Amino acid sequence: MESFRPLYFARFDEKSDIWNFVPHAHDCFEALYFLYGNARIALPERSFYATFADVVVYPPGVLHTEHLQLDHHQEVYCLQFSAADLALREVLHCHDASGQIRLLLDGVAAEYVGGAADEDVLGCYVRTLSALLLRSLRAGPGSEAPVERVMMYLRDHMAEEITIEELAQLAHLSPSHLIRTFSKSVGVSPIRYLQNIRIDAAKSLLMATNLDVGEVSAAVGFGSPKYFWRVFRAATGMSPRDFRRREALCASGDKEQDRAPFY
Repeated sequence: MESFRPLYFARFDEKSDIWNFVPHAHDCFEALYFLYGNARIALPERSFYATFADVVVYPPGVLHTEHLQLDHHQEVYCLQFSAADLALREVLHCHDASGQIRLLLDGVAAEYVGGAADEDVLGCYVRTLSALLLRSLRAGPGSEAPVERVMMYLRDHMAEEITIEELAQLAHLSPSHLIRTFSKSVGVSPIRYLQNIRIDAAKSLLMATNLDVGEVSAAVGFGSPKYFWRVFRAATGMSPRDFRRREALCASGDKEQDRAPFY
C-alpha cells in the first residue's frame, strides 16, 4: 500500500487556523470534502464555488486559495495523501451524489479516533478514494444535480432548522425554481420531503429506543412536541405513543410465535 498512503487527515471548521488565505500548493494530493457551508476556490486560471457534498482535489504543486464565507458555519474533511497511480494533473471538482466518498472519509475519520489508526486499512481507503476520483474524472463534469444535492442535504441535516432560501442557495436556483424542479422530480415539495424523512426517523426511534415523545421530536428536528404529534398523526393515523404501543405488541407477538412448538 506504499503507493497509496494518507499523510494528514482532519475535520475542521471556519474557526480552525489551518485555512491558508493566500495562494499556496502542496507536495502531495489534497482532498477537501465540504460537510457544511461553501467556499470560492481560486486557481490561477479560473475560480468556482464548492458547497455541500462537493469534493475538491488539488494535485501536487497546483496553486490554489480557499475563500470562505466566514460569517457562515463551515465544516470540511481534509485528507492529504500520496497516490502514485492517480493520474490527476488538474484540480478536480465533483459532487458526491451517491455519498460513497463521504462514507469512505467517515471511515478514515473513525480510524483516527483514539490515535490508533491502522496504516494498512488507511492505505485501502486511499486506494478506493483514488479509484472513485478517477471514475469522476473519466465521467467529466456532467450536469449539476440540484435535486440530488438538496435531497442529500436534507437527509444529512434533518434535525436542523432548514429554509427554502437556504436550499435554493445550495442548489444555485431561485426558491420558486427549486420548488418546481424538486416537486417534478421527487413528487413532493422539499419541505414535505423533509417532513417525510423526519417522520420515518421518528418511527425508527420510537421502535428502537426508550426516548420519550419530546426527545424523539427534538432528535428528528421538530421544534414543538405538539406540532410533532399533529404531523405524526396526520402521516400515520395514530399518535406517537399509540404507534410505539402497536409496534411493541407486534414485536411481542412475533417472539411468542417464534417460541411456539412446531407440530
